[in-house]
Amino acid sequence: MAYALRQDLSYCLIDGRAIFLDIESDRYFRLGPALEAAFLRHVSGAPIDAAPLETLLQRRILTTDTAGETCTEARCPTPSRSVLELHTKARTLGVSALIEVAATVIRTRRHLRTKSLKAIVITLDQKLTQCAQRAPRSEYDEARLLDAAGAFVGARLHVPIETCCLLDSLAMAHFLARRGFATNIVFGVIDDPFSAHCWVQAGDLVLNDTVGNATSYTPIRVL
Repeated sequence: MAYALRQDLSYCLIDGRAIFLDIESDRYFRLGPALEAAFLRHVSGAPIDAAPLETLLQRRILTTDTAGETCTEARCPTPSRSVLELHTKARTLGVSALIEVAATVIRTRRHLRTKSLKAIVITLDQKLTQCAQRAPRSEYDEARLLDAAGAFVGARLHVPIETCCLLDSLAMAHFLARRGFATNIVFGVIDDPFSAHCWVQAGDLVLNDTVGNATSYTPIRVL
């Protein structure tokens, strides 16, 4: 029988250790040594004993629903450029942009307080899928993306709500999607000490973080 990682789970490997993100329960976690060893054997394609396999199924790490996600790590291009670090022309922020960014941040914060991360991710994923075919392809399109991302970053400085990587990345992704740009939100982790972070990315271009900070995290899920 074939097994797959449960659809709401994703994982990454850091120094041979597996770290999981469960968007259904909005938590990061690890497995105990024995169960982790069994999971890694499964990932490598090696057979595992019936007892640990049954435990992985009971704990909903693996599922027999192979229509879900396959048991693979998160993948995305390695960031090499950042909007925050590119020398682009100064932008004049209009009142409409300030109002739109403020409204988007406030609405996103309300959703984070009242909805599950899974529900938020599903809604955003549907919106990004709709505009995926219009992702930036040419230098002209990239110039528009840089301008839009820069406008969001500039306007966000004037919104009197504490910054937060998840809040700001979700809000930016929605802001850009309304302009036809299909971006990715990359969730990443650091192992020791544990730290979680996320940012918006288009190809190898980071839109709301620096290259150095983004590359210090190992991607665990990519929307």
